[in-house]
Amino acid sequence: MRILFLVIIMLAAINASGQWEVDTRISDNSVSSFIQNQGTIASNGNVIHAVWFDFRISPPKIYYIRSTNNGTNWGISTRISNDSSKASDPVVCTSGSFVHVAFVDERHGLSEIYYKQSNNEGTTWGPDIRLTNNGALSYYPSIYATGQTVHITWFDSRTGRYNIFYKRSTDNGITWGNDLQLTNSSGEARDSYITSNGSFVCIVWVDTRDFNKEIYCKKSTDGGQTWSDDIRLTNFNSDSVGPTLSVNGSFIHIAWADRRDNHTEIYYKNSTDSGLSWSIDTRMTNLFSDKQSPNIAVSGNIVHLVWQQCTLGIFNPEIQYTRSTNNGMTWDTGTRLTYDSVESYDPSITVSGQSLHVLWQDKRDGYNAIYYKRNLTGNVGIQNISTEIPSAYSLGQNYPNPFNARTVIRFEVQKLESRSQNSEVTLKIFDITGKEVATLVNERLQAGTYETTFDGSGLNSGVYFYRLTTDGFSETKRMVLIK
Repeated sequence: MRILFLVIIMLAAINASGQWEVDTRISDNSVSSFIQNQGTIASNGNVIHAVWFDFRISPPKIYYIRSTNNGTNWGISTRISNDSSKASDPVVCTSGSFVHVAFVDERHGLSEIYYKQSNNEGTTWGPDIRLTNNGALSYYPSIYATGQTVHITWFDSRTGRYNIFYKRSTDNGITWGNDLQLTNSSGEARDSYITSNGSFVCIVWVDTRDFNKEIYCKKSTDGGQTWSDDIRLTNFNSDSVGPTLSVNGSFIHIAWADRRDNHTEIYYKNSTDSGLSWSIDTRMTNLFSDKQSPNIAVSGNIVHLVWQQCTLGIFNPEIQYTRSTNNGMTWDTGTRLTYDSVESYDPSITVSGQSLHVLWQDKRDGYNAIYYKRNLTGNVGIQNISTEIPSAYSLGQNYPNPFNARTVIRFEVQKLESRSQNSEVTLKIFDITGKEVATLVNERLQAGTYETTFDGSGLNSGVYFYRLTTDGFSETKRMVLIK
């Protein structure tokens, strides 16, 4: 009883962000390394892939690194751009054992889009393949693969102003179709981002046809063969930039940075019917400081969002994270991921099973370096399992208990008569010393009965405690992990 009492005392002082592990530097050199904001980390099972460009050889080249054990350890970086010219802005995606990389290369005197492929999860790489040859400047590729089809977008100036172009391969990057111009407006179109789900393909970009920067969208239902008309998603007399999107089934989730509030905030909207209709804009941040570079990832009903933000009293940007477990209807209170005295910026996120993986660039070492952080249980959602409204808060005993690897925890959230807002609920796991090892719930929930699964496969056998906290209610229970 004495040990249990001491542990419960310690629980009250534990930080809310403990489920995120320590920052890990993965750029293995002592020169400046750089990434794009989005698409610089990808995953397939336990294999995590990351790309950047750095100056260990001048001009800069493209480098690749991977982890084969879900981010626990990382290998040695490999140079994958083969020419002596400048190469920059790589992006990466996976489809099964295939790893696809696109980047910008100046070996022909102009910025061109190049492509590279590995068919064995990054062990070996094929040749550099030139994708553009139009006598113009081509920039900022975005890449996504579904099955054997690889989709790439970029913007270039062959028409006399920047427009979005698209190219695809249907045989895992071996051969490529012709360039397809997707935009032809009176302004400039740039900074595109592409994703797909089977034959459904969707892109977003920044467009100046409306005399300020607005977010536009376009979709294809036949794998990129034909495309819809342009769909305008924002409509304010202010700049909207940095769009990101992710698709799951008929849901499309989009986020961007927006200056309608006289300073930059992160906004979000979604479509539940594959882009036929759209929700209203949702402001995700509310602090008088600039926010930039959102990146979004989706797994089932869980939506994950990262961005960079200058917090109150701190003028250097830090990496922030939030999630929704109900397809963007409500969001948790958010977590600050970095605590540097210098800049951390341009985050990119990927989901692998129950794990989240975030990559960003960071100046804590006196020069730009690439850092990584993971959360082994960040993609574990919760389910509302009853339509009845509980009369009181309660925390159930986990089952099974003892458990091997996985166990289910049930809890109830009562309706507050004094206000109509949802309750702020946290459910956290602690070891016998009081150290937080996971956060299963950290969000606003409506009244109801919920279940969530805890995966302890990465923990040692022993006694653990889980604690539910909400609206003046707190309860802690004991569980036993046996392997």
